Amino acid sequence: MNYQPSQSRVESSKGAYDPFTADDASRIQALLRKKLGPEHVSTRQGMGNSRLSYVEGWRIISIANEIFGFDGWSSSIQSFAIDYMDTADGGRYSIGATCVMRITLRDGTSREDVGFGMIENVKSKGQALEKVRKEAVTDALKRAMRQFGNVLGNCVYDKEFVRSVSQVQKQPRGRVNGETLFRQSDLDTDGKEVQQLVSGANGNGSSVVPSNQFQSAKAMNPNIVSGSKGTWGV
Repeated sequence: MNYQPSQSRVESSKGAYDPFTADDASRIQALLRKKLGPEHVSTRQGMGNSRLSYVEGWRIISIANEIFGFDGWSSSIQSFAIDYMDTADGGRYSIGATCVMRITLRDGTSREDVGFGMIENVKSKGQALEKVRKEAVTDALKRAMRQFGNVLGNCVYDKEFVRSVSQVQKQPRGRVNGETLFRQSDLDTDGKEVQQLVSGANGNGSSVVPSNQFQSAKAMNPNIVSGSKGTWGV
């Protein structure tokens, strides 16, 4: 997607935000118009013998990150309420909850909607509350997101589209490649990063590094020093 965050910030009554460039706005609008491929659409049992089409929450978040950028949108809960909590004989719980979620883009554009979560006849009050809270929040996020366009889930409300896309062959998911995974070694700081920073291309142990990298390296190894000819370890 080649998302590039804007460097300009504008003050408004809503606070500071970054307006989209003309190119960004055009690119985003084109992507939002696209309808989802069948691999993104899931189905579940509805009332009676009906089948309901939906998009999982994690997919909506991933697509939003690709379109707007990881720092191009935010979510905020506007309100949350337990609508009912009924207790049946034997201490079993039935709970319903409502959440109102607002999605705000980096240029200040926002959409909000209501989501609902429910669970019926379970023994654990804690597990019931956990389930309905998460379900209501996820439902609200998805319903708010879909207002931005087809690719964020609005297309699954089009019954004709759902019937048509179900006839399209799904693209298989790519096989997991170990080189693309975030591994434990990505978290480990055992000195190798420091060595890379202080090792010059000519092998003499001297190299110039950016100041932010130098500070990170020095935090891991206090013996690193900085001089006019570069940064090196002692």
